[in-house]
Amino acid sequence: MVRALRLARLSTALVSHRVLTPDPTTVADRASRPGRRADLLVGGSISAGGSGAKQKARVVSIAQPNQQFALNFGADYVDEGGAPAPFTVTAGGAERGAPYEVSMSLRRDQLPAVTPLRFPAAFVVFVVHAWMYFKGSDRLTFVLPQHHLAAGVEFFFLLSGFILTYNYLDEFRRPTRRAVWNFYVARWARIYPVHVLTALAALPTTVALIRQGHIHDPAAVAVTHLFLVQSFVPITSSGVNAFNGVSWSLSVECCFYLVLPLLIPALTTGSRVRRGAVLLLVLAPWLAAVAAVLGAFTMPVWLNAYRLPPVRMVDFVVGILLGLWWCKRNPGLTVERGPVGRATVAEVAAVVGLGLWGWECARIMDGSPREWAVAWTGVYLPPFAVCLWVFARGGGLVSRVLASGPLTYLGEISYAFYMIHIPVFLAFIRYGGRIRFLSWEWKWQWAAVGVTTFALAVACYHLYEIPLRDRLRKRLSIRKPVPQPVAVPEAPARRAA
Repeated sequence: MVRALRLARLSTALVSHRVLTPDPTTVADRASRPGRRADLLVGGSISAGGSGAKQKARVVSIAQPNQQFALNFGADYVDEGGAPAPFTVTAGGAERGAPYEVSMSLRRDQLPAVTPLRFPAAFVVFVVHAWMYFKGSDRLTFVLPQHHLAAGVEFFFLLSGFILTYNYLDEFRRPTRRAVWNFYVARWARIYPVHVLTALAALPTTVALIRQGHIHDPAAVAVTHLFLVQSFVPITSSGVNAFNGVSWSLSVECCFYLVLPLLIPALTTGSRVRRGAVLLLVLAPWLAAVAAVLGAFTMPVWLNAYRLPPVRMVDFVVGILLGLWWCKRNPGLTVERGPVGRATVAEVAAVVGLGLWGWECARIMDGSPREWAVAWTGVYLPPFAVCLWVFARGGGLVSRVLASGPLTYLGEISYAFYMIHIPVFLAFIRYGGRIRFLSWEWKWQWAAVGVTTFALAVACYHLYEIPLRDRLRKRLSIRKPVPQPVAVPEAPARRAA
């Protein structure tokens, strides 16, 4: 069933068109025919309707064939698959003009409670590394952070697959070169500048390791980090943690970005057998790694499944599947949210359930030889997926708090916070002797590195990340053709009878 979704404010829709063969029929006749044809004139108005509803729009300009003209709509129409719904277009303001075929390009609603979820995941990673660097060598230091809290990276990958599918599903159902190129540019401009900056910030420590002989092939290590392929470096390599150690996750994300324009059409088109085969092929490395953990065979010593992109693909693919399911259940531009009370209960239950899931996993896996694998084998994917779905739906009191300005801002600076914290740790360890930093209690050490990391993340976000990202996207993206208005011959004046 076609749904009419009325927006709170007028939205501008770019409407693609192509010139059709002139037809002597009248505007009224064309309005009742399929094919969405209409006579349009600059300054005239049209009305678009679905399910009996109609909304008027003013024709801003008429462009050359195969380009665009702009319409201002007060409502948007989509079908259950998320695609533009069929609607009828009629013309006004003139009797005759150039006939066009019209289709709408729609944008989905934002998910305000999702962005703030990034900061808790980034902060968990911060806690893991602060624990490992400054807390000590008790069992809690090496078991809980490395094997359970480190699953925060798994949430990053899941969230990435969900959000990218939500934003790019319509474009990548039938991807064009321009859409794929602009996607790659957007993702590169998003992650690479901060990667370079933090790698340079960690350069003094890396140079010291090279001089001490801990890194045997510095040129190769530098190349792997420059091209973001360090996640494929064997764990036994001397330079596996050179420069900014957490940038391995960017290497994994880059692999996800490369395959997304292929995965979406592969998972949304064709028969179920074909889609199932694609899914099985993509998840095969993860299935093999899980089989090795369960004792089916011995995993090579040099292979680090935690960082290997083909193994971590399961997190991203689950996010894609969650996004596809979401778009199928919520095909419109706006999210239909239930009662506040029910939504609040669901949000609280999701958070409590995640905490109980982690507690039980830590208790059950305590002392198990397989505990080292819980962070990447998908153990935490179910509660993460539930939390993501519930807070994407929103509508509850917890979501409203998350969607507030301060928490949304924390989510926006979370990437800079995540990338900067290791260079800050290294700087305090390397140069903190002047203030006797290493002799402080670990609580004060955490506070010092936390405040410093947060302050630098804010500065990086406003002074470096956003300005450079916007400039790179503006210069490298392929723009849509700019509509050029053309003169439309006026209808001949009627003579009096």
